[in-house]
Amino acid sequence: MLKRISEDVEPKKFFQYYIVKVCDDTSVDHMEKFLQIEYLSKMLSRFVNPQKSMNEPADLVRIIDVLKKEVEQVEVSLDAYQRAADKILFYQSFYPEAFKKRMLDIKFYSQAAKAFYRIVGNYKTPVCGLISREYSLWSFILRAARDKYWF
Repeated sequence: MLKRISEDVEPKKFFQYYIVKVCDDTSVDHMEKFLQIEYLSKMLSRFVNPQKSMNEPADLVRIIDVLKKEVEQVEVSLDAYQRAADKILFYQSFYPEAFKKRMLDIKFYSQAAKAFYRIVGNYKTPVCGLISREYSLWSFILRAARDKYWF
């Protein structure tokens, strides 16, 4: 389970601190990756209260169904692409067992998230394009931070 964040600590700063620690541990220049770290810290802080971030019940198993519904919509907005990519990256990094439990191909969803971030990066939020290009790196860093500091 994710370690409890103290009430006096801003979640974004909490996540940012530990992502930077993992970057330092793995020789990734965190100064060069400032925009990505800023985005991912803010994204993770939205998952501190999953019900608030998804505007519906946050049952871990149901997230895949919610994601699938968003992805299958004919007219998907850039915000939906970004939310879907954020959800995939979050659950891939923190709860990969959700994919295994539902017998879903995590590689397929990773590729989808990478493509969604690229689309959003091209048309709305450039940092998402940076995350898309280095998706595997950021997935690894978040998973390492989870394993070393949060769980």
